Amino acid sequence: MKGVSISVSQAQLDMRQSYYSGGAGILASGLVWTAAAGIAISGSAQKAVWALLVGGMLIHPVSALICKMLGARG
Repeated sequence: MKGVSISVSQAQLDMRQSYYSGGAGILASGLVWTAAAGIAISGSAQKAVWALLVGGMLIHPVSALICKMLGARG
């Protein structure tokens, strides 16, 4: 199979640039935890757990959206 040869360090650099060194994921995770904490304070622990469950499933899509909004190459 013919293709472009790329080294591991070049691939890692490309991933770091595409995902802003993981910063967008950390931001998305922080938003989920903050929302769950707010729900726990004002509501119930069960609702906060559900917020973590659903929010946890959305961390990667939200972080990808944040990267796209910031102009990541993807």
